[in-house]
Amino acid sequence: MQGCNVVKQFYFSLAVLAALVFGPQVATAQQPPDQTSDAPTSTRPRQVLADQIYLQPPPLSGNIETANGQYRINLVNQDQSRTVRGYAVIQLGTAEQQSEAIKLRFTLAPQEGMLYPLWPLAATGDYYTLLIYDLRGVMIFQKVAPVRKGNDANWTVAPPMAAIVTPSLATAGAASPEPEVRIQAKLTGGESENDPFVLAFELTALRPITGAGVSVTGKGLNQRKVADLRGTTLVQFKLPDDLPEQKLSYLVTDSTGRLVGRGEVDLHTLLADDYVSVSEVRPDKPAYAPGDPARLTVGLQGNSPHGFRIEVVAKDGKGTIFFRDMRKPEPGSNSNSLEFAVTLPQEVSGPVTFSYKVFDAQTGKLFDSGDSELAVTAPASAVQK
Repeated sequence: MQGCNVVKQFYFSLAVLAALVFGPQVATAQQPPDQTSDAPTSTRPRQVLADQIYLQPPPLSGNIETANGQYRINLVNQDQSRTVRGYAVIQLGTAEQQSEAIKLRFTLAPQEGMLYPLWPLAATGDYYTLLIYDLRGVMIFQKVAPVRKGNDANWTVAPPMAAIVTPSLATAGAASPEPEVRIQAKLTGGESENDPFVLAFELTALRPITGAGVSVTGKGLNQRKVADLRGTTLVQFKLPDDLPEQKLSYLVTDSTGRLVGRGEVDLHTLLADDYVSVSEVRPDKPAYAPGDPARLTVGLQGNSPHGFRIEVVAKDGKGTIFFRDMRKPEPGSNSNSLEFAVTLPQEVSGPVTFSYKVFDAQTGKLFDSGDSELAVTAPASAVQK
């Protein structure tokens, strides 16, 4: 009997050992345990963490086009519900080698398309690479292709300063609508003689833009201002006296950083188009005696759409003003010279200083100022003594 009990105990121990060894494997094959918790798998539903959900990038289509010597990007967000925000990097060059031409930040609503004029560019070429990145820096679109040639006759070229956004896919291929912001640049003098030149932008927004950023960059210059654009807004930048380059670039963005205007200005051109200066002061004689009449011809150059006003004074050697005059020619009259008749006092002490100031007739901004000396000979009585 004792031997039977030993055998029974042996088989019982063997059965327990088999259950311990093979039981978990069978259970694992039927229902995998969740490694993230110690709770029984049969009573806990399977969970998916939020950061494990991955959405495919929104479907985009885009290409680079050119006509009339200007490049532009045509980009469309084809997604039905998601807005796309990111950066477009455009490389231009040959089929074998390209370099970065420009980088743009954009925002596209669902099914919205945009046409961005690309100017100025750091590179050009017949082939392009278009790379689109989201705000995390993840690439969501890439395309390498020849630059599409537009039909010059049917090409509506957007102004260089404007970023044109089409309202929907239905109008993405139609003629470009009005620019969001119309920009007119002009160059004027400062409030006083010693103030630097002022580069002013008249920004006309078709819709209110709050917190718009206006930037001006160039060699030796990098300035930015924030303004609310409602109707026509004037934004001004004071220019340094020793600006090494005359060409400056400007950008206008909305509060999200989306480009709504860009372009380039040439200060020489602005100076000629909206600036009037004195080129010379020419007296009718090399010298004058006290009491002599003098005729002074003031040569003018440049043009101002609003017209200009010139103020002149003549002072003796003690600084006493004995002559004052003001002229305001009609805008567009193309007055290249003005003549002033000045009679010197009998007891004048020389030399006589003829001073002028030229202003914008509408804004009062100082265009130009300067002095010219008139030689005065000594009276005959003084020479005899």
